[in-house]
Amino acid sequence: MLREKDVIQQSEKLVNSPGKDRLTDDFFNLLFMLGYAKGKKKKELVSKAKKIADKIPEYRGWPDNKQKFWNAESFGWEQRIDPEIRELIKKEINMFLKGKCIELGSGSCPYVNKSVIVDFSKNMLDNAPKSHKKILHDLNKKLPFRDCSFDSVSASFIIDYLDNTSAFFSEINRILKPKGRLMIVQAGTPITSYYGKHEKKFWKAKEILKLLDKKKFNAKSSLFKIGSKEIVLIEAEKKSF
Repeated sequence: MLREKDVIQQSEKLVNSPGKDRLTDDFFNLLFMLGYAKGKKKKELVSKAKKIADKIPEYRGWPDNKQKFWNAESFGWEQRIDPEIRELIKKEINMFLKGKCIELGSGSCPYVNKSVIVDFSKNMLDNAPKSHKKILHDLNKKLPFRDCSFDSVSASFIIDYLDNTSAFFSEINRILKPKGRLMIVQAGTPITSYYGKHEKKFWKAKEILKLLDKKKFNAKSSLFKIGSKEIVLIEAEKKSF
């Protein structure tokens, strides 16, 4: 992992050139460094990246525009999560989920083979494996699927970014078959990096469990610790009555 000193040195090497050939490379170099920077240095890097993004039509409006923000993050997204954590999530999701599965907010790295994947970032979906059916959709809106369409649903690291989590859980209940399963993956602590830019609320496990009960799910949570990271996995099943 880069030290803050390394991040500072690399950022200072960037050439503030308006030339087309350098803009995109400089922009993504800054995004990489932002994953490690803190405090004042983070603000400086965001300011630099914003100035460059405004010169690139595809990313103009970053980071305030949510879609531009996540479109930019799609490049190298697989490296954003520690491989050990990703393997843990993949193992637990595939052990619990069954049948026809849909991954909501999948990003470019789905966890279930040949699942239906949904994301509102076109770039994320474009960079995902071709073996998945891909649906471009805003999860803050009604899901474009019929009632009882799926056996399983996963939602990884997205709950904190939703406008209305209650409505989202109602939609998941609607599209799940009776006794259908839901796996929610959450960070165990609030996000302090710039990835939390569009976070609406940090949901604690007990809050999620309480809301799931209201939405007619039986649910339980498990906490995993890998190094300094905490990951919460919530297994839920749609009540059959």
